[in-house]
Amino acid sequence: MRVIRNALRAAGSAAVALTLVLTAHQAPALAAPSAEAVEAAAAGSLGTYEPVGPARLLDTRTGLGAPAGAVTDNQVLNLQVGGRAGVPATGVSAVVLNVTVTGPTLPGHLTVYPSGAAQPATSNLNFVAGRTIANSVTVPVGAGGQVAILHRGGSTHVIADVTGYYLGVDDAAAGSYYFVTSPDRILDTRDPSFGGPLPGHSWVTLWLNFDPEFNAKIRAYAVNVTAVRPAANGHLTTWNGVGDPPNSSTLNFVTNRTVPNMAIVPVGPCPPEYGCGNQPAIAVYNGSELGTHVLIDIFGVYAEEDYGMRFQPIDPTRIADTRVGLGAPAPLGPTTTATITAPESVTTNDTYALSMNVTAVKPTANTHVSVWPDEEGLPQPTVSTLNPYAGETVPNAAIAEIGVESFAFNVYNHAGTINLVVDVAGRFDFVAPPLASGDVARAGAQQAAGPVAPRVTVGGHQTHAASVN
Repeated sequence: MRVIRNALRAAGSAAVALTLVLTAHQAPALAAPSAEAVEAAAAGSLGTYEPVGPARLLDTRTGLGAPAGAVTDNQVLNLQVGGRAGVPATGVSAVVLNVTVTGPTLPGHLTVYPSGAAQPATSNLNFVAGRTIANSVTVPVGAGGQVAILHRGGSTHVIADVTGYYLGVDDAAAGSYYFVTSPDRILDTRDPSFGGPLPGHSWVTLWLNFDPEFNAKIRAYAVNVTAVRPAANGHLTTWNGVGDPPNSSTLNFVTNRTVPNMAIVPVGPCPPEYGCGNQPAIAVYNGSELGTHVLIDIFGVYAEEDYGMRFQPIDPTRIADTRVGLGAPAPLGPTTTATITAPESVTTNDTYALSMNVTAVKPTANTHVSVWPDEEGLPQPTVSTLNPYAGETVPNAAIAEIGVESFAFNVYNHAGTINLVVDVAGRFDFVAPPLASGDVARAGAQQAAGPVAPRVTVGGHQTHAASVN
């Protein structure tokens, strides 16, 4: 039987208002851990995160990373990720990729897994014929620093951009630990204060302020980015806001369709002319000819601290499939919430969050799906994880918190009836801070607070127009 954990979330997680003035999210405060538990805390770099790029590693249209030409049914691409685009050749446990299909001739799916391993019974990206669609994929690195991409269904071109990696050794310089925030909206161009949709070939720089000390340690934001009813086909690109937009994409959209995608976005310095000090910034670029509304929801940050959550990849594992009663007994009806308990095979006593892929399967109506931890007193968030249309099968990645006692998360369906599939690729385990000069009080207080980012107080944004040749 699982042991109830002592180190729990405490007050102070960020909850973002549309004005970008954020309020505190209250969570239960329980007993601090013992000095013995604090002294047992580990140090090192294993499972910490390093952002890169984004940089393109694969494009079968041009022959980058694989022979030029569409990928056929049941074909496997072995993509070299180690030793490219800032990813070390060795010492990497997993990489974060944004994987895109374009021009598929039939409905199908991609499964991404470590090269040399058995093909798992999971999927990372489901698609329909003719549509360009992307999804964020966190995948363990396999033999020779490669990952395998299996395609099923007709033929399609495949693109992959790398945005970061997790360290697989303990003797390297430590990267960033993961901290949760409340899942809340930090940008909504539909708000009248923004002035309308983000124009084509323009970008918006967005910054948040945690506190001066923590600001300096932040290396990336974990966000969900959504294009809302764009006026033309196109794509969005997220990056650290430094220089012009890179040659990569975060999500692809078609006219008048709402499309989300998760992204771990490296942060950059906020331009001094905006008067935002050392507040870490990101940017999102609209690569369409016409405007689109853009939503950005934050749910976590990566920071160079000496405590927080570290990532441990696992073999891709399906933990829920409502089509067969796995994880939840039946499809979700309208305005229905299901609670899914993460099995012990994908968690430890220190697990606070899971890296997962959530797939909506053929809803009977246009709907949205929200995911949040099963925590007493924690309300359903006002943001969504998925925005599927009737009859389509679409995925989105998520870093989902689980309840500190229940080890469960909630999934809400807004309209119609929907089947949901949840595949887990890894877990985030909390590591308490190491003792510094016997400072048990500091370490104990930080462990009692749990892996929660400091409260955010203010943020802002600035729009830019790109020059188009």
